Amino acid sequence: MDMKSDDPAWLEVSLLVNGELAEPVASLLSEHLSEGVVMEGVGGGSLIDGQTSSPLVKVYGYIPNDARVQARKQEIKRGLWHLSQIEDLPEPAFRTIEAEDWRTAWQKNYRPIPIGNRLMVVPSWMSAPDQGRETISMSPGMAFGSGTHPTTQLSLLIIEDVLSGERGIPSSMIDIGCGSGILSIAAVKLGLPYVLALDNDPKAVQVTRSNLLENKIQDRVDVHQGSVPEILRGEFKLQKAPLVCANIIASVLQQLIREDLTECVSTGGTLILSGMLEGQTPEILALLENTGFETISRRQDGDWVALQAGKKR
Repeated sequence: MDMKSDDPAWLEVSLLVNGELAEPVASLLSEHLSEGVVMEGVGGGSLIDGQTSSPLVKVYGYIPNDARVQARKQEIKRGLWHLSQIEDLPEPAFRTIEAEDWRTAWQKNYRPIPIGNRLMVVPSWMSAPDQGRETISMSPGMAFGSGTHPTTQLSLLIIEDVLSGERGIPSSMIDIGCGSGILSIAAVKLGLPYVLALDNDPKAVQVTRSNLLENKIQDRVDVHQGSVPEILRGEFKLQKAPLVCANIIASVLQQLIREDLTECVSTGGTLILSGMLEGQTPEILALLENTGFETISRRQDGDWVALQAGKKR
């Protein structure tokens, strides 16, 4: 975005929350912040460099400081109040940022992120370092999937494991709750022929399509609004796939499993689940075992856990 001298100042909206609440808060804010949302670890670690996670996460984004700013602030406060009835939340902080500082405020914490042995997530305004890696070009102004959050990084690591394994590259993948499309993009960059990417949020569908174009792989990924029930009703090209992934908060993962998420995985196929905290993992594991899955691998970053499970029957 090019800023002109007559552009309005911007209002930064931020909350400091624990890791479990970061994604629900980011999802809510993304409904009101058209330029996207960032999650950034503070205090105990960093979500930017991929080395450690943090017990506290700053969730923030920007709205134009124009005639609708007060209405937007009230909408955000109202939405956060409803969320606080489930779990205590701090009050949001609002800070004015002048137009000329807006781009710097977005970009100061972003740099290329190497993940695993083969991937590199690169902010869309930067050139990729020449390191022999597959480049995923992303705009970090997204609620999910800019590559900085441990749940995304853990998912990418397991996708790389699967696609580099002895069984070779599967024919297709279903990406449920695709967010920014980063997992779909990574899978295609690593050689997977076809992905069905789904999200219930129409904005996420739009963002994913934009990122597919940015990475020039739009012909290998179909993106639609929907989730597990629509898959099982046969509304899309695939009803099953040898690889299925879902990087969503634990409560939604549990709901999806109860909605027969596991039926979307071909016999002998692989399911990748991420978005759960360590204390939430046993219940997920129990649900998987009850539906005929066995754990193949488990990756962890701080309190965040991702699972790779295989379908036995």
